[in-house]
Amino acid sequence: MIIVNSCAVTAMAAKKSRHVLKNMRAKYPDSFLIITGCAADVEKTVFADKADFDLLLTNEEKKRIEEILREKIPSLNHPLQKSCRGVSSTEERIFFEHAHESFPFRTRGILKVQEGCENFCTYCIVPYARGPERSRDLQETLDDFKRFLDAGVQEIVLSGVNICNYQCGKTNLTGLLEKLLEIPGDYRIRLSSTEPGPVLPDLIACMKESRGKVCSFLHLPLQSGSDAILRRMGRKYQTGEYLEFIRNARDLIEHIHIGTDLITGFPGETEEYFKESAAFAEKCSFANMHVFPYSPRAGTPAAEMPERVTGKELERRIEYLS
Repeated sequence: MIIVNSCAVTAMAAKKSRHVLKNMRAKYPDSFLIITGCAADVEKTVFADKADFDLLLTNEEKKRIEEILREKIPSLNHPLQKSCRGVSSTEERIFFEHAHESFPFRTRGILKVQEGCENFCTYCIVPYARGPERSRDLQETLDDFKRFLDAGVQEIVLSGVNICNYQCGKTNLTGLLEKLLEIPGDYRIRLSSTEPGPVLPDLIACMKESRGKVCSFLHLPLQSGSDAILRRMGRKYQTGEYLEFIRNARDLIEHIHIGTDLITGFPGETEEYFKESAAFAEKCSFANMHVFPYSPRAGTPAAEMPERVTGKELERRIEYLS
């Protein structure tokens, strides 16, 4: 049995997922092949037409994989129909993972605390693939954190699609950090990517007060340093607000590491807007910067926008920013 957990963040990622399926079928022709994850969720028809697999599970169904496979086990000796069921919609804001992560031979573990996104940036397929925002049950999160410590994990990374919107009852992300820091042990906590937003000042204050228990690290996606392009992207801030976030962080924690993501070649990014973006990124003095060419995703508003930047001009911009 082989499970391929696919990605859909770019069209190339989805294509690679289908390529992996093809390779697995060729290498292990008698295997029971399962495709799941975001690409399988948003491109069910494409996978049904172009890929060879035995079972497709959406992201919601993936959580019940053990239960579903128990139902399928008696039939494994017979060809199964390809399953192309849709996403199980849910309005629940709290979820239970009902799974324990294992990271053998590593000192760092990934603790999932949040799922889904409602930002609907015009270039992004993730909200369609991962559904509405949900936060992991607080007690289950604390229990899983303790399990990591018992296993000897020294650094625990809090992860999710948009962890800054964690909210379980009255406990937001800062409150979750405070509760985790009450747990005794020799460890440190690292935040994964954090979206610019109102929770950041309290988050930075908690980071400072932790005296090293929470890593002085922020990965704060910018995506563009041009206000005009940020508006076209549907981002929820402008460059002035963003700059205030990072200045406040550096005022409070002198040597904080701040990294970012930057997209170039977005539809409508003229040479003037590109220069604005590059100048603003330089002004921010990032410790590291991940530069991406804009990748159109079918089903997103930006995929229909004109004035895309391509070819050698796109390559030039990537090289300049890198």
